[in-house]
Amino acid sequence: MHPPISPQELEHHSGSLARPVHGPEADALLAAWPEGGGARAPLRKPKAPRAESTLLFRFPHSTDARDPIDVHRGDLDRCAPGEYLNDSLINLGLRQLVQAADGRAIGDATKVHVFSSLFFTVLREGHGKGPRAAYERVLSWARGDLFGTDVVLVPVHDRLHWSLAAVCHLRHLGSDEPKKRPVIVVLDSLVGVHDPEEVAACLRAFLAEEWRSIRGTDGSNGAAIAALRELRLRTPSAPQQANLVDCGVFCLRFGKEVVAAAATAKFRGGKWRPVEMRPGEAADLRRELLEECERLGGAYSAAIVGGC
Repeated sequence: MHPPISPQELEHHSGSLARPVHGPEADALLAAWPEGGGARAPLRKPKAPRAESTLLFRFPHSTDARDPIDVHRGDLDRCAPGEYLNDSLINLGLRQLVQAADGRAIGDATKVHVFSSLFFTVLREGHGKGPRAAYERVLSWARGDLFGTDVVLVPVHDRLHWSLAAVCHLRHLGSDEPKKRPVIVVLDSLVGVHDPEEVAACLRAFLAEEWRSIRGTDGSNGAAIAALRELRLRTPSAPQQANLVDCGVFCLRFGKEVVAAAATAKFRGGKWRPVEMRPGEAADLRRELLEECERLGGAYSAAIVGGC
């Protein structure tokens, strides 16, 4: 059992919390981060970005793109150290793994599906009303054949924290080879804030309803639905963030690693885990994200001017 968090550890949001934080300890840590802040608050909630609502760019740039992501000038403030990445930046970072700015697919994008950051929030809100009710709430997000994919990425946001779920090898559903069987992987840089069992339960129910809707329940479909309802869960040891605001950076880094590793034998063997973050890597990733946003903003402006 871990020793209690000391007041010194809670002194500032950039203080060290290198070890995992679990259960009641995570609740206490979050409770010490009040909405109102104040002089006695041991932690500071990230500042809101300055009010700059001007559109910087839309990703992808094409006017007929599906589910475009709008990034505004104020969002760039979120890339600074000590700030909390918002939905726009998480969606952008994960979408760029499979799609270019002009809308073209990157690599074999048919084998990777990225859900919006709102997907899991809406799915979980309906979960208590039954699998079908929850499924119908997110039906518009269920496009394409998820069961032909190697990886489905699901960003999870709750209690001011980001984690990442990945459903791997759905295209091997029914395989007799254990190493290729589908699995749900939950990667969390602050263990104890999100419940991986809850995340997995919501995703199992969603996938079973998706199969039922597109392929029916007759014949072997019943066995497939049963297998989806029992997908195993893995929670590999993952790098832990050193503060309360870098979770979004870790989420993006996890997504990149999962997509890169999904086709490897090591990943299929069930022993894969993300590599450790080197000192200063979170700050470097924030800088790269900011530079990428600035680059996309310039390209978008040029495209708009060129289209006039």
